[in-house]
Amino acid sequence: PETLIVPWLVAPDAPLANLLEMRAARGPVPPLTSARAPTWDAVAQAAAFLGRLGDTAWSLGEWSIEVDLPAGELRITRDARTARVLVRHPWDAARYGALDEDAAGAVLLARWLRTVLLTAGQDATVTWHPVDPDVPDHRGPLVSMTVTQWLAMEPPDVEVEPVIDWRVQGWVVGTEPWSAWEPPGAGSLDAGEGASIHAQKSLRDAFVRAWRRD
Repeated sequence: PETLIVPWLVAPDAPLANLLEMRAARGPVPPLTSARAPTWDAVAQAAAFLGRLGDTAWSLGEWSIEVDLPAGELRITRDARTARVLVRHPWDAARYGALDEDAAGAVLLARWLRTVLLTAGQDATVTWHPVDPDVPDHRGPLVSMTVTQWLAMEPPDVEVEPVIDWRVQGWVVGTEPWSAWEPPGAGSLDAGEGASIHAQKSLRDAFVRAWRRD
């Protein structure tokens, strides 16, 4: 049976009235970007077309996919346009964000890619020293991890649900888009940055429509 994580266990200081007000303001629960469970046919088709471009880069039709573990990024590219689909904090593995606030959908996409890589037998192992972006001169102990382990998007302690997605109770997801991970005082996005993020969202959604045929 699935465990239900109720909001006040995750946000004990938030009055129930505030949680209900937030839900009312945000409207009905929107669908996730990707279906929960990909069909075997969709995974098998993607695995059949998957080709390796580098140690941690693959081709999928007209798309290229790169999983940059040291940088904590999942990127997709088509026609020289790149979208940073998901960013995982290189120091705090339990924190990650997406292009927008659909972090749950981004995690599902990462886990779908993991399934495709395992099906195609094209996993890879990466070894690196994590670097805290706030203290760039401080390197952590050497880490060795497979790409598919990283794409599982599990926090260090999978028994803990540190953040709740308001649409899907119990999912361990981040709520901040990676564009919000700016140094204090960076200010809001300018028009050029906003346009770039919009273009990357469109690229991500096109990839999902092309390959998540569920």
